[in-house]
Amino acid sequence: MPIADSKSVLIVEDDIDQRESLSELLALNGYRVSCAENGKDALAKLNNTPIPPALIILDLTMPVMDGRAFMQRFRPRKPKTPVLVMTGEDCPAVTSATAVLNKPVWPTALLSFIKQFLP
Repeated sequence: MPIADSKSVLIVEDDIDQRESLSELLALNGYRVSCAENGKDALAKLNNTPIPPALIILDLTMPVMDGRAFMQRFRPRKPKTPVLVMTGEDCPAVTSATAVLNKPVWPTALLSFIKQFLP
């Protein structure tokens, strides 16, 4: 099984402005970023990537396949991959997530979290 690229992050977010802002922030801080606009797109990218990302940033509320459905399909295959859920929901119940941050997320808080899991 391939080892994750230690500086790679997959952002799964349907809002294009959020996706681009997160992508730019992470790229400026030395991370390699790929993006998906929903859970179905993310699963397809993960299936076609020989080296998995070291971290996934996941929105919960998305069309096509939401974050919870993504986690149900992804988590059994990659139980140790850190998944950071970012959501506007008041009390999200996502037991298989590594952590949950409420939107809006301050860039310093996000980078601090990421540095706990990635170099």
